[in-house]
Amino acid sequence: MIHRAVIVTDPAGVHAQTAQELVLLAKTYASSLFLRQAGRSASLREPIGILALALPYGATVEVWADGVDEHEALAAVAAHLSGGSHH
Repeated sequence: MIHRAVIVTDPAGVHAQTAQELVLLAKTYASSLFLRQAGRSASLREPIGILALALPYGATVEVWADGVDEHEALAAVAAHLSGGSHH
């Protein structure tokens, strides 16, 4: 299991479309993926859980990955949160 701190760079924070994109991205990997912030965590397979974290622009969130492709999965999720497409 590995993790990395990432800063949310989307000016709108993590909103419904971003949550859905993260779920779709997570499904392309075998590893389990989670976001953790302020003692709370959410699976990247559950968009409602992601939204419940209420991550605003500039928030620091930890991305956790566990599995055979955890390095690739973590890199992809971190890139999406910190510099991926903005809406």
